[in-house]
Amino acid sequence: MEHFKSLSDPRIDRKKLHKLQDIIFITIAAALCGCDEWNDIEEFGELRHDWLKTILELPNGIPSHDTFNRVFSLIDPHALQQCFISWVQEVAQLTEGRIINIDGKRMCNSGEEGNKAIIHMVSAWSNANNMVLAQQKVNDKSNEITAIPALLEILDIKGCLITIDAMGCQQEIASKIISKEADYILAVKGNQGHLHDDIQEAFDQETAITLATQVNTGHGRIEKRTCSIITGTEWICKKEKWEGLQTLIKIQSERIIKSTDDKQSQTRYYISSRKADAAFFN
Repeated sequence: MEHFKSLSDPRIDRKKLHKLQDIIFITIAAALCGCDEWNDIEEFGELRHDWLKTILELPNGIPSHDTFNRVFSLIDPHALQQCFISWVQEVAQLTEGRIINIDGKRMCNSGEEGNKAIIHMVSAWSNANNMVLAQQKVNDKSNEITAIPALLEILDIKGCLITIDAMGCQQEIASKIISKEADYILAVKGNQGHLHDDIQEAFDQETAITLATQVNTGHGRIEKRTCSIITGTEWICKKEKWEGLQTLIKIQSERIIKSTDDKQSQTRYYISSRKADAAFFN
């Protein structure tokens, strides 16, 4: 709760029957236990009253569901987000050099009457800590390309390795990650036509390639994944525009379905600012 002390109380004094810290604590605890409606949060508080009393003051008992609703509708959402980010990043600091995956997703039941997905979020996921570090809503008239830099801005990613799919393979995003003293692995597809072609040509022509192979079995299939890397970036036209670029990566995967002997193959390309061997990238 130290991280939420800076949050301003939006209520007028004569209507403060319950402490803001108590309201926030009960709401977070209830949400962690699966409550997603104000009535559920009130019921959680009533059922856990004796336990909560050992932690909180609760001068007027458990707030009503209307109180939870009203208070959170008044709180500055950006200030609340900063409190959450401060809290989560302190927990996540336990793992140095962690990998952070940035990805976009449409939220289910976010539309009219809960039957459409109209809200699009970009999230930063920490593999090592198994948690979302922060989220950024994509503006209605924008896309992930503008939301990702905004998400990176609010995170302390120094020393981390940031992975993003092809939507985020943009020179400005690469520069943003480098400016935050982190490294990137960006997937490359046809949206970066010349870059994709340059990487393909590099792997077709280059002889100084290092390889690493993994074979995994499970779920009724065998998967063989071979990673090839090239550390010579002279193949890339205007490579100076990709700040920090160090490594070109090619992943070839072959999958065999045991029950049918069906074979599937796929080739993917990436660029990275990290210098490492093929086994690391694989």
